[in-house]
Amino acid sequence: MNFDFKEQYVAFLDILGFKNIVNGEGFQDRLKHTFNCVEKSIADAKSIIDDHGIYPRVRDIAVSIFSDSIVLSIAVPHDEIEKLKTMRLLFAIVEKIQFSLALENIWLRGGIARGILSHIEGNIVGPAFVKAYEIESQAIYPRVLIDPTIFEDLPEQRRNSPERIINEINYKFMNPNYSGKFLFDWRIFQSKKLLVKDHLYFIDYLNPLVNRHNEQVALEALKNRDLILVNVKENITDINPTICQKYSWVCDYIKSFIEYEVSVLQRSTRRKSNGFDCEESERDFKKRIDSSSFEKFLEELNKI
Repeated sequence: MNFDFKEQYVAFLDILGFKNIVNGEGFQDRLKHTFNCVEKSIADAKSIIDDHGIYPRVRDIAVSIFSDSIVLSIAVPHDEIEKLKTMRLLFAIVEKIQFSLALENIWLRGGIARGILSHIEGNIVGPAFVKAYEIESQAIYPRVLIDPTIFEDLPEQRRNSPERIINEINYKFMNPNYSGKFLFDWRIFQSKKLLVKDHLYFIDYLNPLVNRHNEQVALEALKNRDLILVNVKENITDINPTICQKYSWVCDYIKSFIEYEVSVLQRSTRRKSNGFDCEESERDFKKRIDSSSFEKFLEELNKI
């Protein structure tokens, strides 16, 4: 058995409800489809990053799938900017995998860490893997947590606060064709009652539900919102209270950024000037339609 220990970023992802998948009818096709989704998500995320010109020089992502687990790792580069790009690539891949599988009603929980790791030919050994596994066990809900120490790789001025870290990851090289918001931004919170801030960083994997860069993207997001709504409703009504709790969290997580989008759109479509209304532009009309769509989606979530 060969080993190649080096500093790496590693993501450990656990497929929730895996027993139900393998025990259900047509489980072989379901498993094949699940792992095809993983492969496609990795390729799609790489393409998005590459199109935006922020691909790190180190492009080799090691991927292993065993039982109900998915492990991804990538070497930590020496250059500070390359470290930022490499982190973003891993986050983008994890986000894409989570989102694609959630549309299939397959949900993930996980942890991302950094440390010494050997990941060759499916053999995974090292303290970084142990750390990622431990973080996954803290996630509880369908989310992927990130070990805060991973950001110690960033220069001091880029990591002097959680807000600065989120800005560096989410917005530094934001792609207009993509949400680009890899980390959940706690500052968007409208209702402090929805989520407990028990961890600073987790992958904002359902954020593409509010992507409205153009008409085609907005229509795709609308269709995906309907799919996610059906999936959350199915899981939240499970007789197992632990499962209900997991998907109640998902529901609250979605509400948090939908509420934010509604508030932003409502503010931007208020057309008042010197005491009279201005003529509504086509752009403002589209924003008002988007706001109405989000409000209806929020109403459905509140009924669950």
